[in-house]
Amino acid sequence: HMCSWLNNKQHLDIVDGDSSFPTTINFDSCIFEEAQLAAGNAINIKNASAVTFRDCVIQGNLSYFTINMEATSAQQTTADHTIDNCWFEDNGNAQVNSTGINLIGVSSQRLRGVKLINNRFHQSTANKPNFQVRMQYCDDTVAEFNGEHFGGTFLKNDGNNRRSRLDSKNTSTSEIAYRPHAHAWVAFSGA
Repeated sequence: HMCSWLNNKQHLDIVDGDSSFPTTINFDSCIFEEAQLAAGNAINIKNASAVTFRDCVIQGNLSYFTINMEATSAQQTTADHTIDNCWFEDNGNAQVNSTGINLIGVSSQRLRGVKLINNRFHQSTANKPNFQVRMQYCDDTVAEFNGEHFGGTFLKNDGNNRRSRLDSKNTSTSEIAYRPHAHAWVAFSGA
């Protein structure tokens, strides 16, 4: 349950090893603040399954990606991560293309079933990331009931995403691709 990760080079590096597979890890009411690794990830999750962040505060991290969730191997359970009711503030240190939550798979191994629900993104002008959420090669992503005070792109589509559901009523500009439907691009604006 409650934990604090403060002033580290990198807070977490949850990566599939040769003999074990990280799965079912829960972070409840935790603080992740001021990661110092500007060129990397404050929280890195690669080829893992069912990692959950609930009621966490994630702020002031200088990393290029605040949370990086990635699928690169043939692991069949690279899926089902949840970020629920978390507070994001002043992450990314205004680096070009910096991202709050980076969701990325590859064509042969897609990142599946990520849920981003009821999170709040608050950014100052100087420290905001360019994108709050960035997706590529993701399936069945759900982003609902999120809100922000940001003004940039809430969800950046880097392509090849399928079956995603996005509620952007309380967010700024979002873009997402639906294939092979005729309405290839949909742009949303805040309410």
